[in-house]
Amino acid sequence: MGTLLIRPVADNYDKQRTYQKNMKLLRRAIENEFFLEAIVIEYAMMEDRLLSFLRHAGLLQKGSLKISDPDLLAFLTQLGLKVNNSGEIALKNLSTKSAVIRKTLQWSTTAENVSDTFLRALKDRYEGSVDIQEMLDVLSDMRAWCRYRDEVIHALLNKNTEAISEEISEYCRRGQRIARRADAQVQSLKSYCRGNTTSR
Repeated sequence: MGTLLIRPVADNYDKQRTYQKNMKLLRRAIENEFFLEAIVIEYAMMEDRLLSFLRHAGLLQKGSLKISDPDLLAFLTQLGLKVNNSGEIALKNLSTKSAVIRKTLQWSTTAENVSDTFLRALKDRYEGSVDIQEMLDVLSDMRAWCRYRDEVIHALLNKNTEAISEEISEYCRRGQRIARRADAQVQSLKSYCRGNTTSR
């Protein structure tokens, strides 16, 4: 990854202020029908919530955007996830983050007699805090929403204006609901983790 062009948040207080400011911007954007701006903020919210989910699940270290732990990589490749040429799973986009979460949630519903300490803790975290079916539904809804978002963002000038105008308002409201549902799962996982600290 190259040099950052924009300074990241410095601490949790800075993160909270940034989040609150963007929530105000999102409300204003929807109220004033600046739907492209709303879609950008919602996508960022979804990315952020998935990143937070991965961190609280213990799958990702704070400040990192890649999974490089050899034991964790071995586990994730067994689940069908691909490792890049650098020998890691880079979490640069929403779809990769979503895939890691989806595969580990699905694993947790079928895994039995888990002996590895970390994997046992992961399964316990999921079972103790996450509504697994709801989170899988959130990920599925997120994927469908992102298909629309990608079509609008990447081909805006090649789409029928009336067709975009008819649907974009509803997709903005849907994106907001999806991000909130994801956040509810993150908050539940975060609460659970406060009392349990097993991680890699």
